[in-house]
Amino acid sequence: MDQQVNIDLIEQYLTHEMSEAQRVEFEDKLKTDEALAAEFERRKTAHKMIDFMVTENLRSQLKSLESKDAKIVSLQSRKRRMYTLAIAASFIILLGAFFMLMPGGSDLSRQQLAMEYYASPDFTLRSGADVIPAGIAEAVTDLRSNNLNSAIATLEQIEISDPYYVLAQYYLGHAQFLSEDFSSAQASFQRVADSNDLRYLEDAQWYALLSCLSAEGACTSYMNAILNNPDHNFYQQTIEIQQR
Repeated sequence: MDQQVNIDLIEQYLTHEMSEAQRVEFEDKLKTDEALAAEFERRKTAHKMIDFMVTENLRSQLKSLESKDAKIVSLQSRKRRMYTLAIAASFIILLGAFFMLMPGGSDLSRQQLAMEYYASPDFTLRSGADVIPAGIAEAVTDLRSNNLNSAIATLEQIEISDPYYVLAQYYLGHAQFLSEDFSSAQASFQRVADSNDLRYLEDAQWYALLSCLSAEGACTSYMNAILNNPDHNFYQQTIEIQQR
């Protein structure tokens, strides 16, 4: 079932907009559709945060605050303070609920971390050869112009037997990463790393790690490949990511 359809159905159910027959049908789907059930639990929790935490937890905290301040704060000052605290607390709670209600909202942290460290290269023709094949040169031009789909289509045509295959895979990984196709980018950078070409090896290991993080994968092996070499160009950045 499409995720947006799931969300619409869940919201209709939680806001009591369904007929009795629709509610029965929806509850039957919850028993068999794991994706629907998982999204339902997440959004139900968010609704509870809005419906109950604001009205119950916040109310009790504000009453406690009012009692403690009763003898030392004037009525007008106390009202202003309570009003400000109520707005601030409500905003924090609602902000948390908002991110829970966002599709995939709880899965963004690793991708955001990777994007923080990602730096697009200059996209120069760095093979060391005097003559670069026209196809790769065109792809590099497309990358510089942010024509990512065109660059990807060109670079994917470079065969493994081609002497410029590693160069093509390196730039293909960047094009895929910038297109947010992180799993494909991870695979492309891994192929570059597996080639053991020293011109690209450390860069490929680093970008494979960032792609893995963005794809929400298991990235321990990528981290270890860098951390096992204290002289690695991206050793310090990887330490920082590990600590975060």
